[in-house]
Amino acid sequence: MGQLRPDQILNKAYRQVAIKTEDFNHFKEAIRVLLSAISDGQREETQKEHLRNFLCNTFYKPYYMAPEEDIDLAVRLDKTSKSNIGLLIEVKSTTNKNEMISVDNLNKKALQELLLYYLRERVSKKNTDIK
Repeated sequence: MGQLRPDQILNKAYRQVAIKTEDFNHFKEAIRVLLSAISDGQREETQKEHLRNFLCNTFYKPYYMAPEEDIDLAVRLDKTSKSNIGLLIEVKSTTNKNEMISVDNLNKKALQELLLYYLRERVSKKNTDIK
């Protein structure tokens, strides 16, 4: 299987949705802040906090987001820590290339951990909200 481009896998309806200029500018500024805050010498925990701040300031402001057991960042479906997890994020330091997936190799610790956490949520905890 070859590498797919975003336009080959994303639903075409997403391209029909207009993005407000102010929202796009807010996103560009937030990503600029994120990229300027992260550097290769930082610990994974520091970089995870920068990523969390970025997500809270952009897409996930109305959601509770925090580490959960072994999960680096769990995004809940509302503002409470009691709601179901809807999104899992596995973070690796920018210098930890041995454990992070790449275009050439998906079989890395980061993806293996993410799949384990997903299956725990979906099967063991019967969380059908996680997709």
